[in-house]
Amino acid sequence: MSWRLEVLTHSTLARSGSGTWTFDPNQTFTFINLGATTGTYDNIITGLASDPGTEGSWTFTGNPNFAGSFSFDGANIDLTMTAVPEPSTWAGASLALAAMLVSQRRRLKKLIRKS
Repeated sequence: MSWRLEVLTHSTLARSGSGTWTFDPNQTFTFINLGATTGTYDNIITGLASDPGTEGSWTFTGNPNFAGSFSFDGANIDLTMTAVPEPSTWAGASLALAAMLVSQRRRLKKLIRKS
């Protein structure tokens, strides 16, 4: 079972009426980035009678720049999103660290020669 979740400012999947909703342990939501930011989106799913117990293993796809986790908070499900650095960010940070280490090594060699 897959759902499509569009996060504008905040979209909600609301349960109304009687009946029971069940979610698969590997529930997947497709995420469409239309101006989303990191943080917690309260009550993206509302009106649940009880904790589905599977939200810890839910995933969302569609945007590799975000990672998310779902949590139950009393009849509602929240989504907390965090940013995932792009590979170029990691590459730039690695190059900067390497340059710093080379610089410090040269500086240390000069200090040892002087003493």
